[in-house]
Amino acid sequence: MIKQYALSIVWRKLMDEYIERFGFSENFLEIVRKQKEILNLKVKRIVESDRSVNAFIKISEQELSELQQQDKGGDFWQSKAYIEKGMGIRINPMECSVAEFYSYFTVLKQKRIVNDNG
Repeated sequence: MIKQYALSIVWRKLMDEYIERFGFSENFLEIVRKQKEILNLKVKRIVESDRSVNAFIKISEQELSELQQQDKGGDFWQSKAYIEKGMGIRINPMECSVAEFYSYFTVLKQKRIVNDNG
């Protein structure tokens, strides 16, 4: 029990560090907001016994579904190929950390900005 609690604390710290470094995408935040809106509507329906809220719930659920379809994310292997071509290096996915992989994107972005500006 104590070991499980200690592991959960370590996991939480790792997640906090990851979020602090990489943040959330705007689409992810919109999905979370829409989920919160749906939950609030469901609570309102229960608390006030107001079945007319069902229409708003269905509309919000459809909007949520559309947001989730937009959030397909990038393909890892395409991203890897882009980095390898742009930087002229080979990346071993079994040895490259997420932070290192992300830093390659940052370097390529800065390199592109410099090339675009002059």
